[in-house]
Amino acid sequence: FGGFAHDGRGSWLDGTRKLKDAVGGGLDSLVSTHWRPHDLKPFDTSAPKDEKLVRMSPTERACAVSHLASWKGALRSFRLAQHDHSHGPTTNIRRPDLLKRLFHISGFAEGAPLHSSNRSMCPTPVILIVEDDAILSDRFTMRLREILSDLPRDFHFCSLGYSRPKTAPI
Repeated sequence: FGGFAHDGRGSWLDGTRKLKDAVGGGLDSLVSTHWRPHDLKPFDTSAPKDEKLVRMSPTERACAVSHLASWKGALRSFRLAQHDHSHGPTTNIRRPDLLKRLFHISGFAEGAPLHSSNRSMCPTPVILIVEDDAILSDRFTMRLREILSDLPRDFHFCSLGYSRPKTAPI
């Protein structure tokens, strides 16, 4: 998070201090210490039935922080890539070294909007974030293009490769 990761070198305490310096708080300010596996029941039929809280391991919490970092990176990339149509691309970049850490736009959601109030909305830029162990299928790029051409331009989140049970909330 903020360019730091615990990679097994140095102590966990050093990593925690770097995190605190980077975000102004420790791990507890970013990620809960416990979670309720039952909350996954709509998505995972084998999730436990009881609503007992389970303590998250440091590895699970670090994984959650990596997801937060990915979303923050995507948001930063979208903000820096915004265009002011009267002046062209945004040039107000205070730290040019951050440009090399920007996420790349993977394509644009071009489908009809979900809400009629967004009829005149331009296609929306999309950033694809995958897990580190993701295995891309054959013709992935072509399939992604097909999905993006149908994806409503006013979407908020799209999960690829996930089969949602009919009873899961949208």
